[in-house]
Amino acid sequence: MTPRTSFIAALLGGAALLIAITVWLVLPGDRKDGGASWPPAERAAFMRSCVEECRKSPGVTEDKYPLCDRACACSADEGEKVMSVQELGSTATSIAGGSASPEQIAKMERVKAAGMRCAMQAAQEEKK
Repeated sequence: MTPRTSFIAALLGGAALLIAITVWLVLPGDRKDGGASWPPAERAAFMRSCVEECRKSPGVTEDKYPLCDRACACSADEGEKVMSVQELGSTATSIAGGSASPEQIAKMERVKAAGMRCAMQAAQEEKK
């Protein structure tokens, strides 16, 4: 694993994403939506929280901020495809409490993987 890959893996290894989701969960807002599409205000809150937490991660310097932005956007895009806002909240709570189902873990891994793919692609583009 290259240093850049290690950095990106650390960024998206779950801690930052889980922290972002936890912070997002305590933000005010109506999370009773049962559909797969997140309301714009909910997506914006998720993005703010995710980007803020990513940028605070160890080793993240200002020049890496665009990777956080891209990773969080891709995670949100994938999250909207696989989970309702309500399901995202219950999944984050279950994972944090150690009681997540295999389905919840698989969905969260899919969300994290989407962020990782985008960050890796951005890093490759940056090299060119």
